[in-house]
Amino acid sequence: MLRRVAPPRLFAFAGLWEVWLGPDGSELYTVTIITTTANAFMAPYHHRMPVILDPADYAAWLCPDECAPDELLVMLRPLPAEMMEAFAVSMVNNTLSE
Repeated sequence: MLRRVAPPRLFAFAGLWEVWLGPDGSELYTVTIITTTANAFMAPYHHRMPVILDPADYAAWLCPDECAPDELLVMLRPLPAEMMEAFAVSMVNNTLSE
């Protein structure tokens, strides 16, 4: 019997990017993913997790000049644990078997 599986939902991490100019005038593009305290789901794996934005916040995050800093700061919270699930995958980059 086939089991119908819901399609995976897309998500977005909160991040920052910047372009730095080197002494020679060259451009260096940098990016960082913002982290927060782990929710109850992630805590057994690690003490922090990426900030996963609510889809309702995407536009505001991508156009920060249109929001007050306090409006952006409230987005930097853990995703509710009930919105996450885990499932087994095959070993990836298993250095123990090399």
